[in-house]
Amino acid sequence: MVKKKVRTEDLTPMLLLAVYIAATFVLALHHEPWRDEADSWLVVNDASIPAILEWTRYAATPPLWYLLLKPLAWLGLPYFSQTVFHLILAWTTAAVFLFAAPFSRLTKGLYLASFYPIYQYSVIARSYVLTTLLLFIAAALYPTRREHPIRYAILLVLLLNTNIHGAVIAATLMFLFAIERPRQIAAIAIMVAALAVLTIELRPPVDAAYPAIVRYIDPEAVPASIGYAFLPTLPLYLAFAGGIVVLGSIAWSMRSHYDALAILVVPTAILAVIHTLIWFGGYHHAGILLTLSVAALWIARPSSKTTALIFNIALLISAIAAIPIEKREITDAFSGAQEMGQFIGDHHLDRYELAGHKPYECEAVVPYLPHRQIYYAGLGRYGSYLPWNRALREAGNMSYREAAMHAADFFASQNKPWLLLLNAKMTFPERHGYRLVFATRRNVFWVTDEKFWLYEPLGDKKR
Repeated sequence: MVKKKVRTEDLTPMLLLAVYIAATFVLALHHEPWRDEADSWLVVNDASIPAILEWTRYAATPPLWYLLLKPLAWLGLPYFSQTVFHLILAWTTAAVFLFAAPFSRLTKGLYLASFYPIYQYSVIARSYVLTTLLLFIAAALYPTRREHPIRYAILLVLLLNTNIHGAVIAATLMFLFAIERPRQIAAIAIMVAALAVLTIELRPPVDAAYPAIVRYIDPEAVPASIGYAFLPTLPLYLAFAGGIVVLGSIAWSMRSHYDALAILVVPTAILAVIHTLIWFGGYHHAGILLTLSVAALWIARPSSKTTALIFNIALLISAIAAIPIEKREITDAFSGAQEMGQFIGDHHLDRYELAGHKPYECEAVVPYLPHRQIYYAGLGRYGSYLPWNRALREAGNMSYREAAMHAADFFASQNKPWLLLLNAKMTFPERHGYRLVFATRRNVFWVTDEKFWLYEPLGDKKR
């Protein structure tokens, strides 16, 4: 029997995947989840599925990520299982990209080493990994959409329910399919039904935190969205200038591929409006444009060597920019929540009631507590996950002094021993009737408002 010689290029995807899995796993082992990750974990643990669906209306996000996490809660798995699940999705995304994408080995390696795949969309557990995975699968199956319209429709329905960014991209793909294949009644009906359900699901409640469509005008949202998509961590307008070059080159290379160009341009324009007038969350929102650009290039398969060179240079800069962040993920703390939560558990302070302020930041500590609930002083009630309604918005604006007074009055009426958790240092706490029990000590390099101070009230002294 003659042995078949294995070519080096046949092994390259497997080697790249192995390195990617190892690197992201090590980073995840050192990662301290922050409030975004705590919020999803708490809601799937403490809310029923109907309650989750109602909660997503307030959070203004589709429910797929939370429904996928719910079995982890049913199984009683620990907090870290959310990170493991997210890693598996990221590894699956990388495998789809490595084995199905029409890019060179160099581009594939640089992409996986760049900031978003190696860190933002792998280590930090959020729904954006689903957007990337499903969009890449859609790009891989795009040539067969006409032969398998139902499969394609179901895939887009899933993408629609990942997050607002995924919904915009999926709606664009649905619209293009309906124009291209108007006689595919069943597939189009599935798409229209999904859009209708999502529209109903995301209609803002009357007591939503931000009931108006326009929240503010952020003049730097578009420069950040474009610049940080391709050149994260660089100075904003330097990144923006470079991002315009990269994005323009990509768009120009697919000028004769109208569907791919529309897939790139239409969601980019819609998301630019959303980021400017409604909400721009920073890097994790900016990275969607990189994902979208990869998918559009995947579909168009342009032959421009200039575009490939510019794109690879951008990926290389992004990969280099990720290195110091990866180092700090290992040496420093992403958030101080884990340190504070472990201190409370290790010193058996769960025998005390715990009041916290401000609610957004203090929520990050709750998954580490034995009973997963604290008294949110600004809200005036116990809870775990946040309600994302008008009351929460008002609670977030409450001063620390007022919140401490509310907590003191509440526990005085309950006659229970309690501790006060703050994400800001109290000046001269003894003058206000408190003593410092513990303050997080590790350097927090990313979520700097998640440093915590734990105080004990001193008897009945005036606060």
